[in-house]
Amino acid sequence: MTDALISLLKERGCSSEQSERLSGHFGRLGPGRVRLFVPGRIELVGNHVDYAGGSSLTMATTRGLAVVAEPIAESALRIEVDSQGLSADFPLETSIMGEGWATYPATLIRRVLANVPSAAAAGGACVHIYSDLPLASGLSSSSAFLIALFLAWGHASGWIQDPLLQERLPDDQALADYVATIENGRDFGALVGRLGVGTAGGSQDHTAIVRSRPGQIGRYRYINPRREGLWAWPADVRPVVLVSGVVAEKAGDALGEYNAAVNLATALRDLWNATQPATAGIGLLSEADLDLLDGRVRGALAQRLAAFRAERAAVESATTAMERGDVAGFAAAINASQEGKEMLLGNQIPETITLCRLAREHGALAATSFGAGFGGAVLALMPVGTEDSMPGILRDYEARHGLAGAALVEAAGPGAFMLDGRPIRG
Repeated sequence: MTDALISLLKERGCSSEQSERLSGHFGRLGPGRVRLFVPGRIELVGNHVDYAGGSSLTMATTRGLAVVAEPIAESALRIEVDSQGLSADFPLETSIMGEGWATYPATLIRRVLANVPSAAAAGGACVHIYSDLPLASGLSSSSAFLIALFLAWGHASGWIQDPLLQERLPDDQALADYVATIENGRDFGALVGRLGVGTAGGSQDHTAIVRSRPGQIGRYRYINPRREGLWAWPADVRPVVLVSGVVAEKAGDALGEYNAAVNLATALRDLWNATQPATAGIGLLSEADLDLLDGRVRGALAQRLAAFRAERAAVESATTAMERGDVAGFAAAINASQEGKEMLLGNQIPETITLCRLAREHGALAATSFGAGFGGAVLALMPVGTEDSMPGILRDYEARHGLAGAALVEAAGPGAFMLDGRPIRG
């Protein structure tokens, strides 16, 4: 059984290392009518730009959520997360509410019951999860959890094949964008929004989780969404995630600071739209347009605009470098992104700044914090063969901050998939 499962995982794009690890997770979960994998994501360049209309470069992690689901007769979503020792039943009710981790299934249930006519009659599901994705570390564990529940419940009970939903979600990008609106509470076309989890962000996390390709970096735009490029991960460097130990729950303690960055970008868009042809986000404006806008703002708005422009420039530099196969240029763009976040965006904390600097001191070509910020993790580009420097990074980090960090050697993995090869959209 293990050999067959490993072979199946390799067919879905998993490396030998990832296949071995995931086969163990699925072995713990046992058989089920629905089996799927949902990764986390790493943002390489393009921090806090997706909701403003900018582009970013991302990849899926090889770590994530192994999920097994079965339909049940009860009108409930029964969730068991082995790796966190969580277990609860959530009734399928339009008024359901939740706190903490329960916010996500409650938000999902409210939205699906409102948007998918057949969901209530289709019944519930038992969803069994094993995750090796660190929580609240910038790897999109919360968005991955929401996507896993959406797919597991939808496939187990069958409502994912509802003709109306299929019409509204014609491709994987539409699915990613829709699940993002479940999280942020916005409308998705005719699929009317409901109360989300409290975040006001965009669909970068969801797009990377759903659309990533194994071994590749993707560039995506999230307003008028489209894939703008794919490049092979450089063969002579490894992506290493350095977890700070400072949790960054964007729907928890970091919510206000996260949403403040979103709200400033929205205010810049609204200021432009007040006197100029309307745009859906400042990322859709030209540099000349942004020069005009820059002349009209002061204080926090001016700083937020400067942060956005610096990050957009880093994205363009990274893209140019990838087109040329220029690893040094790619690393320089990532370092420039980190500098902009420290000096302008203001979503860094002493711990992530220290980890970036220590990683570079220990041989990393580049290091940057990623995700919402205000905690979380750092990505380090380590030349192949230098992974043995990681204990030194963590030792120095603990000496400075009194925190035990962690190092995860990663790779560019596949996006979410069903083990049996079915399309994730049903």
